[in-house]
Amino acid sequence: MSRNFASIGDFVRFMSRQVATLPAAQRHALAEGAEIVLEEAKSYPGEYQTGWPALAEATKDRRAAAGHAPDEPLKVTGELQASYRSKVSDAHHAAVGSDNDKALWQELGTATIPRRPVLALAGSTKEAEVVRTIGHVIARHMVGGSNA
Repeated sequence: MSRNFASIGDFVRFMSRQVATLPAAQRHALAEGAEIVLEEAKSYPGEYQTGWPALAEATKDRRAAAGHAPDEPLKVTGELQASYRSKVSDAHHAAVGSDNDKALWQELGTATIPRRPVLALAGSTKEAEVVRTIGHVIARHMVGGSNA
């Protein structure tokens, strides 16, 4: 978007308005970035990701006996997948996570559950896209474009 200002004063007033509304644009940018990571994370359950170990044969047998697909890692009922959420707490902080204990156990692993990271993998996979998206939202805002 190209703007012509009649004076330095007009430019200063324009930029003052943009700076005053910057926190809202930052929250919007963070929300878009968090949504990118969230959607990626939600796509992982049910499909093996790079570095994930295969399910144990006993786990596959138990799943099949219960009427579930035997070889869909991290996906039985969809409860884990549905538990992932994003939240923007202020103009500088956003988070993607889950309050489901199983998500933590899978992310970090336990003595009996091998590590199958979802959030760390989604964040690293989508990092460049998130940075680009946040930059575009803030840049649009600063030149007077829409940010919502």
